[in-house]
Amino acid sequence: MIVPDLALVVLHAQEVVVVHGIGRPEAVRSRKVDHLEELEAKLSEAWSESFRERVEGWISDERDQIREIDEKIASAYAKLNDARSRLIG
Repeated sequence: MIVPDLALVVLHAQEVVVVHGIGRPEAVRSRKVDHLEELEAKLSEAWSESFRERVEGWISDERDQIREIDEKIASAYAKLNDARSRLIG
């Protein structure tokens, strides 16, 4: 069993790592959401069916990448919650 004070120190350190670790993915996600909005605007202004299909593909790719980032962020928080459960009980 970990000493309670030490457990809290370890937990705080893990929280710092997780919170700072997801800063980059959240920034990337924000840029991707902005890009997705730009692509959706392009889609509404598409001048040909060929270009429309190309933009739809880009939109699909961006949505997939945003979903992957969301999963990574959720996984990081799940690991933190798991660590909390193990350390605090």
